[in-house]
Amino acid sequence: MHKSLIALAAAATLLLTQSPTLSLGAETTGAQTVSLEESASVSAPWAPSVWPSTHWSLPYVRVLVEAQILSLYEVEMLNRRFGPDGLISSAYFETYAARTLKTILPGTVLSSNSMTREQMADTLYRMITYSSYEAMPTPEQLDQDQLIWKDAELFSGFGYQASLALRWTGIASGIDGYYHPQRLVTAAEALTTLAKTKDNQLRTPLQPAPEEPVAQTTESCPAATTTEITTSGANKTSAGL
Repeated sequence: MHKSLIALAAAATLLLTQSPTLSLGAETTGAQTVSLEESASVSAPWAPSVWPSTHWSLPYVRVLVEAQILSLYEVEMLNRRFGPDGLISSAYFETYAARTLKTILPGTVLSSNSMTREQMADTLYRMITYSSYEAMPTPEQLDQDQLIWKDAELFSGFGYQASLALRWTGIASGIDGYYHPQRLVTAAEALTTLAKTKDNQLRTPLQPAPEEPVAQTTESCPAATTTEITTSGANKTSAGL
């Protein structure tokens, strides 16, 4: 009997050492990861089961894998569980944000609930400032640059300044001047936001405040036409923050 107990304990230990490492969100979401060394080369083509090759967010997801913030196993797990356009929980976002910023907010309680874009902006802003990851603008700077969202009235209040600060840094760009603060965050948006946080080359440059209009002359001039330029394959309604 004693030998059986020893053998059982040894088998359990072996199983635990071979199982995937639990992520920070494991208690509420069941999210799991494997060691990053076990990931295949990110330069190789990904199977469709890992992440859809035609989805606009793929370049951003690759950045996170190359930076060893996510493993290919985790990307595939996210794809199978939610899909790029499925809603992601705040626990997943905060887990990967903690890896990106190498910090955890004191008193963090992970939740399996979906989060709004306002909540994501507030969480990311607080994590960036707490970790001193990079300088955030002061309210005076935001006022000077006249940063606003066209749907500012839809904010609950706590995430408005955070979203403007992220827009100032280029992490948040919104959609045609709208932020859609109460819309729930998809997996692709969350990962894209973290990729922009990690790599500032992916960010949208802050546009300067509009200059005073120049008085028109009496000469006739052709009517101006506006041409919308979009990134190839990008979904306008889902481009991160």
